[in-house]
Amino acid sequence: RGAGARAAGEAKAPRWGHEDECSKKIRNKTFSGTQESSDPRALDGMSPAQELCNAVSMAALSGVGVCCWLLQPPWFVRGPRAAAAIAGAAAHLPFSMWYHACLSRRALEDAIENWPRRLDQSFIHLMCVAQSWALSTSAAFAWFCTLANAYFAFRLCFQCPGALERMVNIGIGVFLFGLAGLARGDVEEFLKAACWFTVGISAMVCRLGGWGHSIMHFCLGGLSY
Repeated sequence: RGAGARAAGEAKAPRWGHEDECSKKIRNKTFSGTQESSDPRALDGMSPAQELCNAVSMAALSGVGVCCWLLQPPWFVRGPRAAAAIAGAAAHLPFSMWYHACLSRRALEDAIENWPRRLDQSFIHLMCVAQSWALSTSAAFAWFCTLANAYFAFRLCFQCPGALERMVNIGIGVFLFGLAGLARGDVEEFLKAACWFTVGISAMVCRLGGWGHSIMHFCLGGLSY
């Protein structure tokens, strides 16, 4: 009887990186909400080599900040704001690399709904919080950004939002910290960052033979700059 109870408990408990109830709800769904690939372990039909490139290219976001800190160009100011921006991007990096490495090895039963992806996207929201505090001159606005991203991360981890809502929430998080810089008067920098972000998202949506996701990651380096 005890062995049977343990077996039943193991059957109910979702294993790390494996299917759970959310997986069953939205298996094989992509940004558009349609079935993309016959292999549910592949994200948007990308190959293992492309996923490895996705993992490596994510380093562009934090790498640009680290290079600016070390090389210190004339316009760059070392301080707590710059440190917060770099730390937020660096905190996200290992989770993004882990998720794409799992995809490359086809280690996830569902490429869309799994804990590595939830953590990857949750740390994007954490990065948005760090960027908000780095760029905002208003503590009230920075707290608003913090609460908004905390809500998005909570939804992501515990309430199983759809793929479209996830992407919209990430877009809102990025827009909010960009808005903090715009409110401070950094109009030119805001427009340049918006161009990098728009090009990157366009490449990801258009796929570009499976390389659009990596191009988007490289564009995040331009946004960081």
